[in-house]
Amino acid sequence: MEGPESELSESRPDPRSPPGPEEDCSGRVVPPLVMRSPFDGAVRNGEPGRRRTAARARSAAVHRRTFSRSPPQRYGRTTRAGSLENPRTHVIQPGFRPRAVSVCHQIETRTRLLPDVVAAPPTPSLPIRRPATCPSPPILETTVTDVQLNPESPAPTESIPVPGPLRLRDMRDITRNIPRYLSALRDQHGPLVRVPMGKSDAFLVSDFDVVQDVIIASSRRFDKDAEKTGPGPDDWGSSLERVLGKGLVTSVGTYHRRQRRLIQPVFHRRRIAGYGTAFASIADEFSGTFRDGVRLNFHESMYELALGMVTRTLFDVSLESEAAESIRSAFPREGGPLRWELSPIGKVLLRLPLPANRKFKRGLKTVDDIVYGMIDERRQGPGDGDDLLSVLLHVTDADTGEHLTDEELRDEAMTLLMAGHETSSGSLTWTYYLLGTNPEIREKMHAELDEVLGDRLPTVEDLPRLTYTDAVYSEALRLFPPAWVLVRRALEDYTANGYHIPRNSAVMVSPFVLHRDKTWWPEPERFAPQRFLEGTDDADPLAGHARAQGRPKLAYLPFGAGPRQCIGNVFAQMEGVLALATLSRHWEFEPVGDAPDRVASDFTLQPRGGLDMIPHRRR
Repeated sequence: MEGPESELSESRPDPRSPPGPEEDCSGRVVPPLVMRSPFDGAVRNGEPGRRRTAARARSAAVHRRTFSRSPPQRYGRTTRAGSLENPRTHVIQPGFRPRAVSVCHQIETRTRLLPDVVAAPPTPSLPIRRPATCPSPPILETTVTDVQLNPESPAPTESIPVPGPLRLRDMRDITRNIPRYLSALRDQHGPLVRVPMGKSDAFLVSDFDVVQDVIIASSRRFDKDAEKTGPGPDDWGSSLERVLGKGLVTSVGTYHRRQRRLIQPVFHRRRIAGYGTAFASIADEFSGTFRDGVRLNFHESMYELALGMVTRTLFDVSLESEAAESIRSAFPREGGPLRWELSPIGKVLLRLPLPANRKFKRGLKTVDDIVYGMIDERRQGPGDGDDLLSVLLHVTDADTGEHLTDEELRDEAMTLLMAGHETSSGSLTWTYYLLGTNPEIREKMHAELDEVLGDRLPTVEDLPRLTYTDAVYSEALRLFPPAWVLVRRALEDYTANGYHIPRNSAVMVSPFVLHRDKTWWPEPERFAPQRFLEGTDDADPLAGHARAQGRPKLAYLPFGAGPRQCIGNVFAQMEGVLALATLSRHWEFEPVGDAPDRVASDFTLQPRGGLDMIPHRRR
């Protein structure tokens, strides 16, 4: 469009005398503007069909109420429409405009349709403009750009798209697999999406420059800030704090930085290497529970195995001990009351005298008693234990000479206990599911294990030679990252790359979404361990270093990144690879039924309801 300013200056009306809602500037009655999604036909002017006239009039009334009640905001205001499956048709009356909002005459709108959970290509832009000679342009549904909402406010930054409202059945589909929904939002709306969440907004970020700022460069401007929780995913930290205390997962600010500085040396690579033998021996002992050809809930089995490994390394107790049984009752596989803490409805259920509540509270109190008892025992003992709790007991602040208090030790022990078995159980479950559905990859991994190990158990010294096994586990973590979403709160207004995120907004960075960026991960849904191998065949388009040379570091972050990265990431990778190598020496597992379509995504990614598999002894 040429000369927009001159056209506007000639035709701008007196704001004190708005025109009638059904006439243009010449007095001619203008028919309603009917807009359809790009998947339901082109945008067109004209009289809608008789059968839907009344429904569309009601839709226009809803738009009038929505606009008239909406307060001005610093970023582009977006109204929402459409659904996952059946986009609705909307009628926008040409003469309508909201109260108390000053709108520029040239308005460009873009229709965007929320996709299904399966990623879809971005919707093409559909610009819609009224003639510059008309004094009262329509307000159209969808993302609005170039809009001045308040003449006294700063110039608005680039508009941030918002997904449309959802029907109940759409919500049902989304809650079955929230990570897939977030990935679809990125594919449909781009690298920054504003997701309304109750009283506040959350911003899904997948622009690597912004991710770098949020996670690393400006990490002190973005924190979990659990004390300022509200509706949305940032409420998780405060809910978990009621169970885990102020451990590394839930603590924030100065306290978190102090705790991390104290505990970081405990997880040094050379120190944790001594736990490798324990991981292999526990996994070998556990493999004796499998029965050839007998179906089992494999996720439940991996949960038991992971819990056994973390209790042995953290407390030096075995799976058969009374302490381990109490821990299992406090941290059941399906979560129960522990996961209810993360749901508004669940918090109501926690107040009811339900058997699950009573069992959970008894188990939690018992675990508290056990942990505090172990702390007392180690304080009074010789202090030569090599379990993680004993090591934490002797941690000293180099600046003040202080040690961790009993309460701080308890909180860190509970945090390591929950995080340790949650991440490993889910990761091993998904790895074996992927191997079961890709037998050629499984056979290649078995060939490496036979060549390197023979009949003996793996050790830490074997890891440099188990390159393919390590790549298998890393690729499984790419597809199903344990830390599938990282939530931060903006402690101040943030602007970068043309985006504006207001203070106190929740910011979501999803490794699940970043790990499916087609720029850096060709065929992102394909299970391809060769991505992580050096020296692979250059003819293979998925060869790791054929594409990885220019790949951003933050394109792969299964355990997070920056000052809040999982402190036990090296520990978890070593534990997973050694357990995978140990179990796979003599067993392979066949998945039963279809792929799991329901994913529990509160703490880590887990197949909701378990995952059945059939073990087969290797010949």
